[in-house]
Amino acid sequence: MLRQRLVEAELARAVDREAAASLRETITSLRDEIAATRDEAALLRNMVSTSRRASGLRVSELEISPGEAAGVYRFYLLLSGPADADELVRGTVELEVLGTEAGRPRARTRVVALPRLGWTDAYPLPFRFRYFQSLSGQLVLPVDFEPTRVLIRLRESGRRDPVRSELPWAPLGSE
Repeated sequence: MLRQRLVEAELARAVDREAAASLRETITSLRDEIAATRDEAALLRNMVSTSRRASGLRVSELEISPGEAAGVYRFYLLLSGPADADELVRGTVELEVLGTEAGRPRARTRVVALPRLGWTDAYPLPFRFRYFQSLSGQLVLPVDFEPTRVLIRLRESGRRDPVRSELPWAPLGSE
């Protein structure tokens, strides 16, 4: 009887050792899995954050108003970024006016960049903001030029593709 108890105790101890070893292996495997999942989650968070930032940069408003003389206009541009921006958004703005020559119904569309519209400051226009930034200035249209659209490209530093917005030419008070 004592011998049987001893055998049972040794068997129980062996089962306990085996169970403990199996549990250690399971715990180690689960810890490795948790670490891999955390790494994957961090990578996905970074990817989502980057794509959110890219898609969040935009032209929120473009306002064009007539200036003091014929062919002179003032522009006001409001840029905005993602609402949850942690970092500054930096880059440049390229502004072009698309249109045709007056009196030529079948004229090709002409693209005129801001420097050719009387702009004398730095071009492309630099921007640097966390949530939003306004840019404004004056432009002078070429004689016999009928504007139809405004093309704006936002080139964020460190990103390859610009955010492109094409908006109608619609000066205030012209409706």
